[in-house]
Amino acid sequence: MTFNPACAAKLQLYFTQFLSLFFQVTLEASSGLPQFIEYEVIKIRRRKDDQDHPKAGAFECASFSAIELAPERTSAIQPRVEDDWIWGNELIFMSLMADVTLTLSPVAWDGAETYRVVRIRIPRRSQVSVSGLARRQWNYSVLSSDVHERQMLLVFRELSGLFRGTTGRVEQAEMGRRIAAANAAFKGDVNSCDCGE
Repeated sequence: MTFNPACAAKLQLYFTQFLSLFFQVTLEASSGLPQFIEYEVIKIRRRKDDQDHPKAGAFECASFSAIELAPERTSAIQPRVEDDWIWGNELIFMSLMADVTLTLSPVAWDGAETYRVVRIRIPRRSQVSVSGLARRQWNYSVLSSDVHERQMLLVFRELSGLFRGTTGRVEQAEMGRRIAAANAAFKGDVNSCDCGE
């Protein structure tokens, strides 16, 4: 089979159209980041703006999740990898109430005899950044066996290049600008999910 650049470009165009048709991003469900998270986002930006920091560069928080874990509920975060089409290259995990152990496992197992996992202890009031291959090729999870006391884990996400205007179409870049403007005001409501508890 030979590689045809014209066919590859056409496939990329079809794939982008597929994403925009089936994975619509709307702002109706969100009014931006809530005010109580502003200080944490500013701290992340300050760290990222520090030129002496090895991961210097702009991190524009587009979304965050606050996940409460409690041993009496046998809480856990199932292994997952964030969607590449909407979320950017970096995830920032922040532990608030107690130490959290984040477990990274390969997305695809290569069939080797050993199954490698990486366990990262995030001390209380600390943060860990996961980016690059670690972000794309490894699932993250919190095992229920690691939840010994009440924990609060914040997960911060940035938008992908598709929505930041570096790749993709004008409509997606405009949506990214609208999300950034709504988040910059820090006037969002906290949406809760009724998960049947």
